[in-house]
Amino acid sequence: MFRKYIHFIMILLLSRCALASPIMSKPKIINGIPTESQQLPWHVAVNYAHCGGTIIDTKWVLTAAHCIMSKDGTLRDADSIDISANLIDLNDKNITAHRVEQFYLHPEYDNDTLVNDIALIKLATAEYDDHYKFDANTSLKLLSKEEQIIMDKQFENEWVEHQVRNSNLLASGWGDILPLKEQDGYDPHLRHTLLSGVPSDQCSSIRNEFFETSYRGNFLKNAICATSPDPKLATDTCRGDSGGPLVWQNPNHKKDKDKGLRLVGITSYGYYCGANEIPNVYAKVSIYRDWIEKTMNKSLDSIPVSTFNYDPFEADYSGAPTVEAINVPLKPLTTPPKRSGGSTSMGYLLFLCGLLLFKCTGMNFTQAERQYKL
Repeated sequence: MFRKYIHFIMILLLSRCALASPIMSKPKIINGIPTESQQLPWHVAVNYAHCGGTIIDTKWVLTAAHCIMSKDGTLRDADSIDISANLIDLNDKNITAHRVEQFYLHPEYDNDTLVNDIALIKLATAEYDDHYKFDANTSLKLLSKEEQIIMDKQFENEWVEHQVRNSNLLASGWGDILPLKEQDGYDPHLRHTLLSGVPSDQCSSIRNEFFETSYRGNFLKNAICATSPDPKLATDTCRGDSGGPLVWQNPNHKKDKDKGLRLVGITSYGYYCGANEIPNVYAKVSIYRDWIEKTMNKSLDSIPVSTFNYDPFEADYSGAPTVEAINVPLKPLTTPPKRSGGSTSMGYLLFLCGLLLFKCTGMNFTQAERQYKL
């Protein structure tokens, strides 16, 4: 009889989870500085800053695949997606939206694991929209496979654990500016900040230690990890920054007209904003170059190189906020009790109830909470 009550409680908790599970993204970068017009011309807003995106050619935007999915997991219609370029303040009344002709999800995108979280958006033609292409000097060059090797080596050489390390990545967005969801972290202004790249093996080790699982294989192949340069600070991407650019500066091309700036990642997901030493995850752009070129029917090397006047890696970040990092205990999850076969034990049912309760109240790092789309 008591088992029936337990099952009933589980059903109620599952119902509550179903109602509460969507993660609502507010339309910032934690500890970032305000962006001025034309400083980051490649950064666009997708659906009024529900997500971000990056201009890579006059008619093409690269974003996260989950940004063009509806809350129920179905694909949006192209007509329901718009792109706003040179948007700095969401309160701007003179926003110019570009209509979308078509979008292309990576064919192996997994909406549950967020593997291959990348998509291309193509603007509508002039027949349907006066704003059918982006301005000159707005597209950002994609990282090449050869440059990926240089960047990975830099991450390995500059990474130090539990200490202040070099800033070698740039992130930007309209996401929350405070790490906890219950805090009021809304700011209508586009912000940007510098992060530190985490070597792949180090990132895998951190995640394995935190979640007691193995994240090698496809994770290391498809992802880039980045975290705060100062482990005491919550500097990070957060809810609402999805789809936005992660940028690296090639030290061999700093004097080029594009400052050597390269698109290396697409903001994808994280486990907690601003968590101490737990990096967020970005889709690794360089491994998708072949798919991008095939989809665009164009060589990426044929795209004219932009001229940028602002070097975000030389900017003054001394006035940025200093929100402190969230201290997250390692290994918050324990392995469920092993079942010996036969009927479900009462202890296991109680364990499941507790697990569901944690999930619905946000008290634990279940998948809906720890692997949220940024």
